[in-house]
Amino acid sequence: MALTPIIKGMADGAEAIQANFTAIGEIEKGTNANGTYVKFADGTMVCYGRVTLNSLNMQSAWGSLFISAKLPTTFPATFFAAPVVSVTMENLTGDGASWMNESSDVGSFNGRFVRGAALTFTGTMGWMAVGRWK
Repeated sequence: MALTPIIKGMADGAEAIQANFTAIGEIEKGTNANGTYVKFADGTMVCYGRVTLNSLNMQSAWGSLFISAKLPTTFPATFFAAPVVSVTMENLTGDGASWMNESSDVGSFNGRFVRGAALTFTGTMGWMAVGRWK
């Protein structure tokens, strides 16, 4: 994809700008109950969202660690292949924990929070997935 250089004052600047947008392609954005997605013309897609965690119980022993129940999450749009998923803990009451992704596929991901001591907390799980939509 070759873009046209845009120079201040050029006679056909508007046409060059339009040609560049055409070369780059359309960007599709959407939001639904599962989160937000952005599809780029090159096939890249980014999905993201937040899930409220009310009194998430991390009392289940797993060896010397404690884990939460599974937290299945559905993407707002379907990927072509399983994407890379990143999860954070936000706005929590109590200490933090680490995310352990157990599975990801084209439509969802599933995992648990894990930490070294038992805890029940309230907060938000922020997530982002990057992959291909075509």
